[in-house]
Amino acid sequence: MSKRLSYQSTNTPIHTNEKSSKKMKTALNRENLMDDLKLICLCETQCVEQFRIKDVISARVVYHSKNEVEKLQWLIDLLSTFYNVENNEISLLVLGRLVCRDAFLVYYGISQYKFYVALNRIKNENLVVVHGNSLRDYKKSLHDLCYTYLQKIVENFGDKQPDSDEVHLPSHCLKSDIYEEFINSIKDTMIQDDFPSYRTFRQVWEDSFSHLKIPKKNRMGICDLCVKLSNEKDTLTRLTHSSWQRKRKLHIKNVFDERQENYRRIAFSQTYPNMITLIGIDRMNAIRIPWQMPFPKSWLTKSRPRYEVISLVDFGNNQNEIYHGLNCFPHDSDATMTLLYFKLRELRENGKITPKLQLHMDNCFRENKNRFVFAFCIMLIYHGWYSMIEIFFLPPGHTHAENDALFVPLAKGKWKTNCHSPKHFTDYFVPKCYQRYKTNQIPTYKDITYLYSWKNWLEPHIRNIKHHSIYRAFQFKKVSDGVEMFYKTSSLDNSWIGYHSTYGVQLMSSYPNNIPNILPPFLLPSDDLKDIPSMYEFMDDTNKHWWESFLLDQTITHPSQEIMEEFNLNFWVTDVVNIPEVQITEDIQIPPPLI
Repeated sequence: MSKRLSYQSTNTPIHTNEKSSKKMKTALNRENLMDDLKLICLCETQCVEQFRIKDVISARVVYHSKNEVEKLQWLIDLLSTFYNVENNEISLLVLGRLVCRDAFLVYYGISQYKFYVALNRIKNENLVVVHGNSLRDYKKSLHDLCYTYLQKIVENFGDKQPDSDEVHLPSHCLKSDIYEEFINSIKDTMIQDDFPSYRTFRQVWEDSFSHLKIPKKNRMGICDLCVKLSNEKDTLTRLTHSSWQRKRKLHIKNVFDERQENYRRIAFSQTYPNMITLIGIDRMNAIRIPWQMPFPKSWLTKSRPRYEVISLVDFGNNQNEIYHGLNCFPHDSDATMTLLYFKLRELRENGKITPKLQLHMDNCFRENKNRFVFAFCIMLIYHGWYSMIEIFFLPPGHTHAENDALFVPLAKGKWKTNCHSPKHFTDYFVPKCYQRYKTNQIPTYKDITYLYSWKNWLEPHIRNIKHHSIYRAFQFKKVSDGVEMFYKTSSLDNSWIGYHSTYGVQLMSSYPNNIPNILPPFLLPSDDLKDIPSMYEFMDDTNKHWWESFLLDQTITHPSQEIMEEFNLNFWVTDVVNIPEVQITEDIQIPPPLI
């Protein structure tokens, strides 16, 4: 027998379908097949020896290509033809020959359990197989509930990554935490027996929200508390584990609650654009131009100037703007204040005047969270542009939001698209990047041609402050003799903090009467431009000529004196009717001093 089997096995290759199930692969595995055919039958005829390997393979493919319900139904139909009801006996046939039970099982690769299940069904006249889940009363609404909640998580709570389509949840978050919050959100509206199962919730997540991630590692900055929780996790004991879990869940809840409040402000401004102006501003990681994909290896050691991109989103008026330009300006809050001034002046000139302004900013101290930006807000109120201004910062490490989503097409597109010059950026690079994201609104893009020297203008009039970095919400409002500042730890706190229950912080010691000086672009250092000519071979004539002209005279990109002085005569747009004051009713706590 062994000699015959060896000859047959070496000359009859076993082919398996890659899409077949694991059970089929196991059944057709050469070693398993040979072991099965070496079975010594208990019957006298030794019927296994009569099988040919290719016949066994064909029979097993027929059986194992079916799902479990189909397998059982097929086996019941086959055994029914062999079963004698009167004698309660079964005579098994393979290829027209009578075989024993063990040989029949070997031939088709059927388990004894499945064989006796089918035989018992025949004896009980239960011949139709129905999958157990098909009898359940599934409710499509459960799937929809999970989908709607996860969509809300993506839109309102997740960190939208500026360089990918992924949306990240806090690194210490668990899917079970999200499911628990989901159940808490629906338990008042549903009977407990009707709650979607954790398995259903996970399945919807995996099928429809594969871009919603809980990262184990993060290339960007991580929240301080998240880092501390990570360090504590390595030294947990039974006594400290429950305390650590409470801190972890509380932190995640606070992050989610602040994001919910962030979304509420956006929704409010979109619903009532005449009552409130909400602006979000953020800076993208600079790219270096010329940029070429595929990236030439010879460029690795060559100098290229930085190209800055700053996004500004006007939520109430549904306007997305990208300010861009070579790195010809200081990387500080002068850029933030100037771009805000340009945008708010445009709204004011167009009659889109509201009593209240809110700003969503990143926690960067150099650009946003500093006394100069606070003083800028005070000057806007002092000159009657607004009655109240509020600035909100999300928790550090959890600040990727709407502005970052605007950067995704650019950040991903640069790995497939060339950007050889500033002209190429506007004419080709931006449209090409957004062409691949048809759902994204293509932003309006504007050159950064000049700034105002706000810091030098404001500094002589500002009192020094400290400890403001720990607060994430600031409010400025007009009083009889000036403008006062209030603050609180986060937007979730009910009360604003001032010096006492009535008065806030007087940040300004005096108010400047003139206007800030113009800050024209400076010339790029020659070291940043020395390698540009060696890259001409990768460019078309238009981009090559642009660089040739720029290297001869950098001032070709500079605005004229007339353009830079355009707003000087009516800098604060005083010919527009001022807006009414906003009535404030919040109780204000006695604070620790900032000054």
